[in-house]
Amino acid sequence: TEPMSNQRLSRWTGIVLVLAALLLYLATLDNGLRPGELAGGDLITHPYAQVQGRPSNAPGYPLYTMGGWLWFHGLRSLLGQDANPTAILSAYSTLWALLALGLLYVLIRDLTGNWLIGLLLGAFFAVSYFFWYYAVSTEQYASAVAQTLAIVVLALRWEARQERADRAGDPLPVGDGYLLALALLAGLALAHMVTVAVIVPPLLWFI
Repeated sequence: TEPMSNQRLSRWTGIVLVLAALLLYLATLDNGLRPGELAGGDLITHPYAQVQGRPSNAPGYPLYTMGGWLWFHGLRSLLGQDANPTAILSAYSTLWALLALGLLYVLIRDLTGNWLIGLLLGAFFAVSYFFWYYAVSTEQYASAVAQTLAIVVLALRWEARQERADRAGDPLPVGDGYLLALALLAGLALAHMVTVAVIVPPLLWFI
């Protein structure tokens, strides 16, 4: 177990990473459509779908779209009708990107036992071209990254709990809460982004 001071430093390092990414993403947030985007594609499809609460493209992303609908109308009612609608929708992606970064930091820190490596790799990933782009524009990919990382983190936490139980000589199965959470996240992939379900076969093998 880490000493209390190291745990506190590790926790605050993760918070600083997420806050720094938040400032960067807000400063570079997409706040308007360019003429070429009006021709179609995801960048025009997703905003309309989230504002109107309707299906986007096939196979669609119903959980993401309806979450975006709640985010857009809830935040716009607080900020007023004059608030930039594109920026509000883009900020929904930022929310998911920050969650993904937090999970990535936790994953790397847990695997390496080193908060500095978690900070450096997390910061590098935060400013990588595609992740940065998806964090500041109306796209669902940051949420898919967050969901995938959550599955990996929970699977490793389940394994660690199994190992502790084995060392303690506990004959009863443990970690049912982790398994239920993993099952829920895997099932939600079918209503979120189906490509996340690619992780299910290796997850079953791992368990």
